[in-house]
Amino acid sequence: MKRTHTYIPTDHIIEEEESEFTPLEGNDFLNLINSIREVGILQPLIVSPSSNGDDSYVVHAGYNRLRAARELGLKEVPCIIVEDKASVINIRYDTDLYRRQLTREDVKKYTEAKNRKREVHYKNIFLPEIIEMFKAGKLTIDHLRILSCFDHEGQKKFLELGTSVETQKLKEEYENKISELSKKIEEIQSNQVPLEKLQKDIQKKLKEKEEEIERKIKEAYSSESQEKIKEIIEAERKKIEKEYKKELDDVMAELRDMSRAKAQAQEQIDVLKEEINRLKEREKEYELIHQRAKHDLEIAKKTIETALSPAIIKEKIEIAAKDLLRTYSSMVLMDREYFSDKDARELEKVSDQLFEIATEIKNFWQ
Repeated sequence: MKRTHTYIPTDHIIEEEESEFTPLEGNDFLNLINSIREVGILQPLIVSPSSNGDDSYVVHAGYNRLRAARELGLKEVPCIIVEDKASVINIRYDTDLYRRQLTREDVKKYTEAKNRKREVHYKNIFLPEIIEMFKAGKLTIDHLRILSCFDHEGQKKFLELGTSVETQKLKEEYENKISELSKKIEEIQSNQVPLEKLQKDIQKKLKEKEEEIERKIKEAYSSESQEKIKEIIEAERKKIEKEYKKELDDVMAELRDMSRAKAQAQEQIDVLKEEINRLKEREKEYELIHQRAKHDLEIAKKTIETALSPAIIKEKIEIAAKDLLRTYSSMVLMDREYFSDKDARELEKVSDQLFEIATEIKNFWQ
């Protein structure tokens, strides 16, 4: 999740849609203007590149600071540029949800509005398949943040790559299949050995039989001419070959079937090995995406820590506490009768809210 801290001209920042939060008015807004005039903008605005195709940016946090800067005629303001579009809805709402003094009803209302807008926003920036994978738990919010930096074509490439879990499952499946085929080849080879021996035994017996018949014929027909003896031997040889032919042909046919099966199994193994190599390349590409996401998230974390460090939080709480003490001191100096019953009820309600907030802050450290 890439975030860049820089200065952007105020006329390059646009408000794509109005905030549901009530803008600062009256003295509150004047105090903000005076603060910026004296010390500048301490908290950068949070923006993202607009979809206009130019160098404009959409503000997601810092509407009032932007208004005050324009009121003062500032030419540029400090900004944090958020590249991942998945975070903009959270930024737009959370920066106000957790900084303003809102009632529990208001927090609930704005949280529901945030969830509705986030769902619509996701549909606009992500492919439906990406959203389904996220809902099914196959993708994390970190995946969405990095994927939001890609257009739909880039997201399609991610889908083609698949997740590392799916790739690993496929690879294991292919490796198991290769193991099965290898065992099949070993079995074929082990069965081929006795068949080849049988083939040799049959051929040996045939040769021995032919030699025996030839010897006997020569002894029995010694008075006959050589041509006659050859004719008798050839005739007997054909009878013997016919006798052994079927047995030899059966063995040869079985050996051919085994060789064919072994070749087919080896061909499947070669295909699966090639597919495993392709999956390994896919894993490398996926790992690059994962590492990039991890790297960008680390940068984002450091940026946020810089923008809202413990020192800044402490300073803000101290300023709020001092303002509250000054207000209370003024109240003490005023007579109780100065406040109407309605004023008293409203102030009591606000005091209860302040007490709840102070309690939550205290509990945070325990």
